[in-house]
Amino acid sequence: MKISQIISHLKKGKQEIPAEFMKILEKNAEKTTLELMNIQPGDVQQQQVPLGPCDCDRLVPFCADVLVPSYLDVVSGVNGIAIDTSCLLCSVDECTVTVDVPNPCGPGTITDADVTLDAVHFTGCLSYDLSVFAFDEFSPGFPFNFTNFCGHGTSCVDNVVCVGPTGTLSCDDFDPRAIIPNVTNQTITQTACGNRVVSVSGNFILPTCLTNACDIINFTGNPTICEGETAFIFGQVVDCNGLPIGNATVDFTVDDPSLGVVSPDPTTTDGFGFFFTQFTSTNGMGTVTVTATVVGTSVTEDFVINIVTCP
Repeated sequence: MKISQIISHLKKGKQEIPAEFMKILEKNAEKTTLELMNIQPGDVQQQQVPLGPCDCDRLVPFCADVLVPSYLDVVSGVNGIAIDTSCLLCSVDECTVTVDVPNPCGPGTITDADVTLDAVHFTGCLSYDLSVFAFDEFSPGFPFNFTNFCGHGTSCVDNVVCVGPTGTLSCDDFDPRAIIPNVTNQTITQTACGNRVVSVSGNFILPTCLTNACDIINFTGNPTICEGETAFIFGQVVDCNGLPIGNATVDFTVDDPSLGVVSPDPTTTDGFGFFFTQFTSTNGMGTVTVTATVVGTSVTEDFVINIVTCP
């Protein structure tokens, strides 16, 4: 969520204070502001649904509470998250799935056959620190009265992120630093002292193997250009759950290469699965189709560009 969106949401009105939270406030009503500001809860988040050894789940939930004092008027939301991956371990473990397979020695199907696969398995914990930006909107002069307030937490990890044939996967292909923090919810509750508690929650998105690429989405750019001009092209590579795939290689083909070229080709997705390239017209008018392909997969997507004569 963008900071401007959060500010707009906050200005719509005050939120009601839940009864459960009021009980906590009444219990701590005698504490000083300094004591309250030293409270930085870091609840450990556990997996809620047991998963099988071959079940992939790239999402690790997190949450943290951040206290903002009353003299700052506007809370702009999360503006940074730092993740400690030093306690996160990767291993390649065997897992077994039960499937029906064609009988290689004759007609019919062998039912309930056990197939052994390799699974890339992340275990351990992720510690994180996040900061919330707040400022005094009515502070005279510049700079404004502003600062960051921090929250801390730890999330348990027990996730399979990729499954493949035996002997085809390695932890060397997975960089835990490629974890993507995705904030999904921010709520603000006012305390008895007029301070506010910002409750932040979301998921860390773990990396996955390239073979899990399922689609190219948001493949768009300039649909019409003049002769000799350049069209900018963007897209995002995601898995079958719509989660981004970083470090994927995407190459491009043009159905009529006499009309122009794509550069760079190939290109690589960033940590959020996005890629960028350009098509440059080189020889007259016409219509071209640029096809993007995720290397190592059958995932493709087309983008049509019209080249016209401009005055």
